[in-house]
Amino acid sequence: MKKILLLLTIFISMKSAAQVEYDRVDDPESGTMFFKGIIDFHELSNEPAFTWFHSGVEAYSPNMEMIDRLRDQLRHYNLVVLLGTWCEDSQNLIPKLYRTLQLAEYPETQVKVIAVDRNKEGKNGEHKEYKAKLVPTIIVLKDDKEIGRITETVEESIEKDLDRIISGKSQVK
Repeated sequence: MKKILLLLTIFISMKSAAQVEYDRVDDPESGTMFFKGIIDFHELSNEPAFTWFHSGVEAYSPNMEMIDRLRDQLRHYNLVVLLGTWCEDSQNLIPKLYRTLQLAEYPETQVKVIAVDRNKEGKNGEHKEYKAKLVPTIIVLKDDKEIGRITETVEESIEKDLDRIISGKSQVK
């Protein structure tokens, strides 16, 4: 029993000592809250203030032929997503991206999501490497090299634009 209590105490201590990689910031421009720093899709989904995320995911019906193509190919690539939770374009596109990745069975461990403020800056400078001028920016990497990006909006759809990038047919915006 003492060992169980000791392990439980250690576990709780470790959880409480874990550093949060993002901040919740009150936006003086809109009066709403936004995230800033490294996040994941679960944080977007679980934030009550971001009703746009859940409703956007549920409403999106991607092209299943494209999803099948992505399911086979996309896992060979990594994604970096820079978004502004305050940004209408991010609120429109990121739920569609998430729905597409879910259906394509894409490993969430291969996505780095960076929430930025209105100056396109993350919490700890994590935005600097990616030089995003607009959000959302979705960067597709192969062997740590950028092969394409989708910036602010899509040309056709998120799934078709991702397919064009990984098939080498296009450097989307």
